[in-house]
Amino acid sequence: MARDHGFHPVRITRIVDETPDARIAAFPGPVIAALNGHAYGGGAEFALAADIRVAADDVRIAFNQVALAIMPAWGGAERLAALVGPGRALLLAGTGQVLDAHEAERAGVVDLVLPRASFKNGWRELARRLAHRPAREIKRVMGPGHSPQEAARAFARLWVTDEHWEAAERVMSRGK
Repeated sequence: MARDHGFHPVRITRIVDETPDARIAAFPGPVIAALNGHAYGGGAEFALAADIRVAADDVRIAFNQVALAIMPAWGGAERLAALVGPGRALLLAGTGQVLDAHEAERAGVVDLVLPRASFKNGWRELARRLAHRPAREIKRVMGPGHSPQEAARAFARLWVTDEHWEAAERVMSRGK
């Protein structure tokens, strides 16, 4: 039987429900987690709340809450299972296995590994490329509850914008 440590499960659940990770995951535009240092426990959970995880090649990541006899509680277990599948998620979170950046990329926990020397410029260039309207629309229609028809409507909204026609003109003029 557990001793009373002065914490009530209902109060803890409310605190967990109000974490910054939920706000990161709900942000309407693309969010990049630029992992320039090790991400263990809650840091790994924060990284999973982002849409894209970019890691320097010398970084390590682990869901090591198990070492404290607890589990990922900020949506990390669910997000990890969605990324890597339930079996691998249980293996990683249940054992606290530490992954280097390349292992994390192969497992699907990290999306892109960059050399430490070019890390800062690399993730910032990626952010610049994603910081436009179509990426935001793509993220929106990829979310839960959106149909192929909604994607088609988003495409139509983008098709009629000045940005689309200016970009199309640039592409067409390159071939001349």
